[in-house]
Amino acid sequence: MFKLSKNNKLDLLTVYKKAKHIYDDASFVKRRKRRIMAFKILKYFSYAILALFFICVILFFLYFKDLRLF
Repeated sequence: MFKLSKNNKLDLLTVYKKAKHIYDDASFVKRRKRRIMAFKILKYFSYAILALFFICVILFFLYFKDLRLF
């Protein structure tokens, strides 16, 4: 992970890139990221279905209000 050389300075950018690569390769991290993304998609999909349901209910009542007057 670290280059052993005569230079005492540590190149933090390369260390960060290698650590990030190792972190992303961990299977539990990938599963957790996928699960969080799936829950977000499910949440927004349910909001869209709920909004569509309310729009349909409103249009249904407006339509039958006009039929009753007829």
